[in-house]
Amino acid sequence: MQDDLIFDHETRLETWRPAFRIFLRKLLFVAALTTIALLPVIVFFGVIAWLAASLLGSLVYILVLDDYAEWQDRRGDTWVLTDQRLIFCRGDAPDDPGIAPLEEITRVTRWMWWGVKLQFANRTATVMLFLPNSATVRDKIDAARTARLATLAATPH
Repeated sequence: MQDDLIFDHETRLETWRPAFRIFLRKLLFVAALTTIALLPVIVFFGVIAWLAASLLGSLVYILVLDDYAEWQDRRGDTWVLTDQRLIFCRGDAPDDPGIAPLEEITRVTRWMWWGVKLQFANRTATVMLFLPNSATVRDKIDAARTARLATLAATPH
């Protein structure tokens, strides 16, 4: 499907898909925060109550607050970077891609340890979630964007 979206005059630079291990890293981070936040429970109720509360808090986050559903929604996503555009193919809607010309991306930053945040000229933003090596993803998008802006600046109007 992604190949149908790339124009003949474009070059595919990278393709990224979410990784389950990055999703697990996020879950472990949230579980650790939950465990730390519940440390005062030890003082009043003991270690066993603290461990139980930590486990329960983590399970509530994963199951009740639908964090696992986030993985279900994101696991089929594909991001394709070309020399001109960033194309987003949502796993559950591959026939309705999101396409952003690189010159419309104003800022690319890492989002925690599990994503890359893109800000656009129209003041909207999106996050590319659960990608391995988000720093490299950020750098490659930023380099492609910089090259595209240089190409457009050198092109006579």
